[in-house]
Order: sequence, then structure tokens, then C-alpha cells
Amino acid sequence: MCNETSISMMNMGKGPAETHENTEVDSGNTTELDKQRLAKVWLKRINDYLNESLSNPVAEEAVLGATNSSLMKIVVRLNEAIEKVLAESSEPFEHLDTLLRATDALYKVTRQIERYSRFKHLLTEARHALGALKDRQ
Repeated sequence: MCNETSISMMNMGKGPAETHENTEVDSGNTTELDKQRLAKVWLKRINDYLNESLSNPVAEEAVLGATNSSLMKIVVRLNEAIEKVLAESSEPFEHLDTLLRATDALYKVTRQIERYSRFKHLLTEARHALGALKDRQ
């Protein structure tokens, strides 16, 4: 499932041109190979984010980024599981309970990623503001 969340996570830290060429897929005709390629690119970007986070000299920010990247990997796997159930189901509502639970989990994990990202941003902003104040004194 190549949704808005998955695209935004795959695009972390990339410029528009680089992002476009790596993620462009006709969503109406997404093949299994396309899905695998997108998941591979998505996981690579998460690993890039993990490596960048762990190289952060501020321990709190490094740990937040590492935790966030683990949650992002869960989102990839949840997306894959949801897509697999949908693709293999002959009846649209055959696995509705399972899909609703998976979708709820996906939503909760995605919200937690957003919270971590916002918190990490606020930490970084506060650190920079504090540094600017110290420089003025």
C-alpha cells in the first residue's frame, strides 16, 4: 500500500528530484515487483535516518531517532501485511476484523512516529535557541 504516510517516510531528507525518480509508481497498476522495490527503498531510507540519528552527538536526539526508525520499520511491515490480506481476499469483508485491528495499529504507530518527530524537532530547536543565547552573552 503506497499511501501518503509511506511516501512521506520514504522521502525523508530527499530533494524533490531525487525523491521523484525513486518512488514513482502508477498506483493503479502497482505490480508485486513495484511493491517490493518501494519497500526496499522505504527501508533503505529508514536505515539512512537511523544512521543519521545515531551519529547525532546529542544522546537524547540520537535515541529518539533510533526509536523512531524502529517504529517506521513496523509501519512498513504493517503496510505489507495489510496489502497481502487485501490482495489474497476473495471477499472484501472476509478479514474485516483483522484489517481493522491492523489499520488501528498502523494508525497508532504512525501517530507515535509523528509525536517522536515533533519532540525531536522541539529538542533540536530548543538546543539551537539556547546556543544562540549563550553566544550573545
